[in-house]
Amino acid sequence: MKMIRTVCEIEKETFSDAWSEEALEESLKYPYNHLLLITGSEMVMDYSECPEEETIAGYLLYSSLSQEAELLRIAIRTELRGRGYGSRLFRFWLEYLGGENPERVFLEVRAGNQAAIHLYKKYGFEKIAGRKDYYKNPVEDACVMQYIYQ
Repeated sequence: MKMIRTVCEIEKETFSDAWSEEALEESLKYPYNHLLLITGSEMVMDYSECPEEETIAGYLLYSSLSQEAELLRIAIRTELRGRGYGSRLFRFWLEYLGGENPERVFLEVRAGNQAAIHLYKKYGFEKIAGRKDYYKNPVEDACVMQYIYQ
């Protein structure tokens, strides 16, 4: 599937521990995992609804079970970063999740990824814990953050 291949290309640009196409496809077999795409025209949609000819600017992968959701991955194409795509995608996701009535949302982020931490704090996430040497290649601590719906 072309869209999954494109997501994996963005994944490789962004993460030192990039998921393979097979891993991504496997994760999407579970009904609680969801993939949202943002296109070059700034439309956000579920990956299954994205026309093949659309240019994918970025994606967000999340898990939602019962009253909790977890951000698994979010990434924007390298050449499109700093243009607000990530913020629009993240805001859409939080608003969309709000309609499903979760109590809280969790995420983990590299402690040194200040751009991502700034984005998450902008939308009301707070650090609740840390994980020493959680990430590999390079080794780095993780910040665990939480957002509570009011």
